[in-house]
Amino acid sequence: MKTDYMIIAGSSGGHILPAISLINILAKTEKKIVFITNQNGVIYTDLINNNNCLIKIIDKSNRFKILIIQIIFCSNYFINNKNLRVIGFGGFISIIPLFLGRIFNFFLKKNIIYMHEQNIIYGLANKINYIFSNYSFISFPKKILGKKEIYVGNFFKKIFLSKYTQKISKIKILLIGGSGGSVELNNKLIDYIKNIPLVERDNFEFNVQIPNSYPAIREQYKKVSSNVFFFSFINDLKFENYDLIFSRCGSGSMFEILYFTNKVYFHPHLHSRDMHQKFNKKFFIDKMQLKDEIPNYKKLLDHKSFYFNQFINPFSIQKISSFIKK
Repeated sequence: MKTDYMIIAGSSGGHILPAISLINILAKTEKKIVFITNQNGVIYTDLINNNNCLIKIIDKSNRFKILIIQIIFCSNYFINNKNLRVIGFGGFISIIPLFLGRIFNFFLKKNIIYMHEQNIIYGLANKINYIFSNYSFISFPKKILGKKEIYVGNFFKKIFLSKYTQKISKIKILLIGGSGGSVELNNKLIDYIKNIPLVERDNFEFNVQIPNSYPAIREQYKKVSSNVFFFSFINDLKFENYDLIFSRCGSGSMFEILYFTNKVYFHPHLHSRDMHQKFNKKFFIDKMQLKDEIPNYKKLLDHKSFYFNQFINPFSIQKISSFIKK
């Protein structure tokens, strides 16, 4: 049970994907890792490319049982290891491991507790995690950093070497609704399609990220276009290949999309607990003069040269890896 790192992430791809990226980077070190996630992480675990990583799925509907399982499971690792590095990437599943890591330090342990916040404001779980952590990695720049905060920049799933090529087929439109979907965002795209004249609609192709639990919305799409293709998750989407993108305002999506293209309309998920997506979008409007409008479909015919945003860098997880290995 000799272990060097305990990495925890749950709830959404925005938490889980950065954690998996770090696990894969740490594969080069041959350090032992335990990765704790919940049912939301199952669809992403096949992206892990690290033979030294043990995956623990904690999936119980009863919150009390989840608490007990976490305490027993994590305590075994803290008892048998003197100096674990514990990294929480968010979601309520991360609270107990970070808390226990700090508590066990009273028993001659030397655990170091890290956390990662991908949004411009701390979510509820990470507000709690901040109390127990030694260091907090943040994605958005601030004028004054908190005592524990380390600015590492934004998270990227993958770095692509992009070459823009002029489109010669259908006009491609992409919708990124996140792992939880977004009714509001899908309604925006459906209305957009309705405004395209029927005689021109066949020139468009629509690729829509939407959970299987949204059958009614899928039917709405089918009524307005025969060129709609649905998917739940694609790890290597090449955003620069689309003529227009509709996206939620999760920080990972915003940073990665704007690295490659400004042909995008961002719409915050209005029912997030702390409205963090609203504040993420505001940051880009204030700092990068992001336009808050959907371009007319006729403008999509005007293909321009490749867009590159120098404000954004894709190396945040590499920076985290370098820091925690010190």
